[in-house]
Amino acid sequence: MTRPLIDVHKLLPLHPCWIAGFAAGDGSFMVKLRVDKDYNAGGRVELAFVLTQHVRDLPLIKCLADYFGCGQFYSYKDYAEFKCRTFNDIHEKILPFFLKYPILGVKSKDFEDWVKVAGIINSKAHLTKEGFE
Repeated sequence: MTRPLIDVHKLLPLHPCWIAGFAAGDGSFMVKLRVDKDYNAGGRVELAFVLTQHVRDLPLIKCLADYFGCGQFYSYKDYAEFKCRTFNDIHEKILPFFLKYPILGVKSKDFEDWVKVAGIINSKAHLTKEGFE
């Protein structure tokens, strides 16, 4: 069955509570640990916030990137995603947004852990072996 495309611009402006609920369902708060002996701490830590949808919702993904004013959007064969990986953008835009408009449900626990890791990175403790572990 072919579904008609929705004119996302008719939905603008996106409501922040809707975005928080959308992220609770289809968002990911990711932490990547890369072991690398070239780093004093033994590796590096990376954060990412990702929202994924079917490729037909690429216009919505673009609107989310515009809303946050950071990150990039990508289009693949079957899906589209908004991804923010720059720590400065995460710290100054993504974190404050979700602290003001909280994630509800079990994903809130993922967000709490993500905030803890962001604090470790912000304090530069991740640059030590103890902080990396």
